[in-house]
Amino acid sequence: MKRNFLATFKYLYGDVEEREILRTLFLSLPLFFLLSTYWLLRSLKDPVLTTISGVQAIPKAKMMSVIVVLGVVAIYNRLLDKFERHKLFYLFGSIYIVLFSAIAMALGEGG
Repeated sequence: MKRNFLATFKYLYGDVEEREILRTLFLSLPLFFLLSTYWLLRSLKDPVLTTISGVQAIPKAKMMSVIVVLGVVAIYNRLLDKFERHKLFYLFGSIYIVLFSAIAMALGEGG
């Protein structure tokens, strides 16, 4: 099975060392979980917000999200000057995990 996987990987991505394949797989896992969490929450945000605060809160929440994203991007750009990119990736991934776990627990208690 390992040979089939390595052969398929090398066929798709060219001649790559086995060590680099393993590194690629390990680095792709956090990205996979981050993106899958984002897309799941994106599809759930309007129904959850409507249930909690009503439809009238959606425009305000969308405007607030623009402001929050601008703030986070500004902080991220400042942090890029001080830290390596891969460390920031793990830092922001950890923040996402903690924040969204807390939201899930809060929503689970209210339901």
